Amino acid sequence: MTIAWFHEETLGDISLVGGKGANLGKMVRAGLPVPPGFCVTTDAYKQFIQEMGLWPEMNYALANLPAREAGETIRQMIEKASMPQPVFHAIQNAYTNLNSGYAPVAVRSSATAEDLAEASFAGQQESYLGVRGTDNLALHVQRCWASLWTERAIAYREQNQFPHEQVSLAVVVQEMVASDVSGVLFTMNPITQQKDEMLVNAAYGLGESVVSGRVTPDTYRIARKRFHLLEQVCGTKEIRIDMEPDGDGTLESYIATAERERLCLDTPSLQQLSVLGQKVESYYGTPQDIEWAIADSQLYLLQTRPVTTTAVPTLEPQPLSRLQHAILNDILEHYPDPPYPLDYSAVTDSYQQLTDVLGSYGVKLPPANEIILLDQDGIPTVGPPAPRFTRVILKLFSNLRKSLKTDPNLWIAQQHAGFLSELQELRTIDVTPLDNQELVQFIRQSVNVTSRVGTIRFRDFIVPAIMRSIWLNILLRFAKKDKQTHAMDLLGNLPYKTAVIDQALRQLAFEAQKIPTIREVLANTNMELVIPTLQKSTEGQVFLEKVQRFLDEHGARTMKMYLPFSNRSWSETPATLLTTLSVFLRSDKPFVAAHEHNNEVHQAILAQMPGWLRQTFTTTLEKFRTGHIARESTLYTIEEGFLQARRGVDEAAQRLVNNGALPNATLIIYLTLTELFDALNDSLPAKAVSRLVSRREKMRPQAMRAWRGQWQTARKPVSGTAVLQGLSGSPGYAEGPVRIVNGPAEFDKLQPGDVLVCPYTDPAWTPLFTLACAVIADTGGPLSHAAIVAREYGIPAVLGTQAATTSLKNGDYVSVDGQSGEIQLRQNKHES
Repeated sequence: MTIAWFHEETLGDISLVGGKGANLGKMVRAGLPVPPGFCVTTDAYKQFIQEMGLWPEMNYALANLPAREAGETIRQMIEKASMPQPVFHAIQNAYTNLNSGYAPVAVRSSATAEDLAEASFAGQQESYLGVRGTDNLALHVQRCWASLWTERAIAYREQNQFPHEQVSLAVVVQEMVASDVSGVLFTMNPITQQKDEMLVNAAYGLGESVVSGRVTPDTYRIARKRFHLLEQVCGTKEIRIDMEPDGDGTLESYIATAERERLCLDTPSLQQLSVLGQKVESYYGTPQDIEWAIADSQLYLLQTRPVTTTAVPTLEPQPLSRLQHAILNDILEHYPDPPYPLDYSAVTDSYQQLTDVLGSYGVKLPPANEIILLDQDGIPTVGPPAPRFTRVILKLFSNLRKSLKTDPNLWIAQQHAGFLSELQELRTIDVTPLDNQELVQFIRQSVNVTSRVGTIRFRDFIVPAIMRSIWLNILLRFAKKDKQTHAMDLLGNLPYKTAVIDQALRQLAFEAQKIPTIREVLANTNMELVIPTLQKSTEGQVFLEKVQRFLDEHGARTMKMYLPFSNRSWSETPATLLTTLSVFLRSDKPFVAAHEHNNEVHQAILAQMPGWLRQTFTTTLEKFRTGHIARESTLYTIEEGFLQARRGVDEAAQRLVNNGALPNATLIIYLTLTELFDALNDSLPAKAVSRLVSRREKMRPQAMRAWRGQWQTARKPVSGTAVLQGLSGSPGYAEGPVRIVNGPAEFDKLQPGDVLVCPYTDPAWTPLFTLACAVIADTGGPLSHAAIVAREYGIPAVLGTQAATTSLKNGDYVSVDGQSGEIQLRQNKHES
């Protein structure tokens, strides 16, 4: 049997049509509004392989070539072979019956066994949109068949002793809907786990833009009982994806501003979606994640699957208080991307350190692993806790006074040296000869260093810094003339770690600037090729020696330091350092620390202050400044500890590859640290590791969607796009064009004089402050990295806007008032 239509009972046979095909058949037979289509069955694939005589050559490639080369050879064979005429004619006839033989269709792989779907095809199954014409359809069917022979699929079958000759694949061919609006409907709220709510994401055009995360969609929160719209947030919807009107494939187009600023669904459409969602959930008996589309006012169901985040413990329904909003925003500021499972223990350990410190002041929070949750599919969510107060709160003021007396010099004079000694001992250990138990112990010891330093950081530097900042700002009010100075303005010209690294980077940039050939290579060569290019010349080799000396001293710095296992340091990926260095080469801004002559500034403030407060002010300020140096030092020490931990994890990953548990070492990030230790101890079998990792890799896009949904939950409504309001991070006023930078991969987009608009910053972003005329961030406050560095560079910063990256767009000309925290759209003076 070559063809099976969606409405036929044969679509219940997974071995014939695969899981995707069987599910489509189930939906059609349930009377749900599914676009028509058919499956090219596994029989067709088997006939193709047999009649084309491909198996002997395929078998030879598998026996004599590495998996990657064998896969490439077999895929080329399958794509170039002629399809047997009976199979071709069956597809041709079905296509003609679908819609006169030229309907645009989606062509998708449909795996036949759940274990194969999870493990060998995760992230590999092919999907082609807007395919037209019989010849083109046949070609894309063959491309789907070829996806059976990726390196990972081959490796998985060999690891699990699944005979290659028994594998087969079905292909779904479904008429595409030229959707006006499309998106995703969750029949329960996957963020709060409330089953009496639905959540809808919607954008213009095909749903690919929403599912792939290409746009920020509109979001609607709906009460199921007696349909009621609880909340709606307008997304940016910058682009739309549509089918090519006269050809194959899809095209992207930018959306006009007026259309972007409108919600793309009206109330009747949302009511239709609500009815459909309840019908689908009732049919399947479990909450559903539904892909849908609307074309010419007709609602279509494209795909449905269970909502996997139901494994997360259900949270009590409650509106978020101001404190809960603050906690959620703090978490999302530090973790702008969802933590991978391997990051999870580091994330919860860090947050547990904070909750323990708050508990010592009488603010009781649940354990960190009940605030930041991870389900079995590797999808993290945040459950903002409802803090409660204990009797310790009665001693709050005495405890806060004690925190103000902590001596930050203790870290600099004693504690730091002890941790450096531990780290040096770890550096000298070669992890390759360690047995598995010793390797586990090495990783545990490295992580333990970071945990102990983190506790000191929160207890002795974070909370005291906040209290000293508040106290200094109160004292500054007694200065008769100085009413604008903020405590954060008094941190200038300090040798804290980020500033020291910044100066060292500037020196490297200065060395590169002096030599035209090196400057040219850094400015115009692909960063992955910079080091090999520099190695070809004597001048380049001398410069690389200077780079190595920099890395020896500062190389533990990472690009996303709070996600320590899914990110790498400069010393591990020197190309990222050279990318950062190239930013300085584009800057003509000299480094001038804010309030460089601090002694003069302090003396001027003291002269305006009553004599009886001067000693208190001076002592508090000294501890505030010294504490900032210590705070930054602890952060870098934590990075050094995780650098050693990653050495152990990398060795563990290679061992799991060698024993067949992982197809490649990079996938280690889909195991938690506990699961990694279990795998090394043989208490988690290799086959179980493979399945777990494959399932989580496949679910990663859903993890990204869920995390983005939490951003939308955390942010406050914005009253129009003309004005944004945030927190003052650094005073001053500037105007310039917006440049949105979402992460380190986009650093090269920022040009001198741009307004840097970003979701967050950390110390690796510091060089961008040499280019920007101002900074606007979704997260952050007066004590955040962006505030401190912006004050150092004397540029305005507005933080905690919660919506800048979605409300502004590249090229918008804005004014940034760092004092009032206001951003306004302006007419570009060069265009007026």
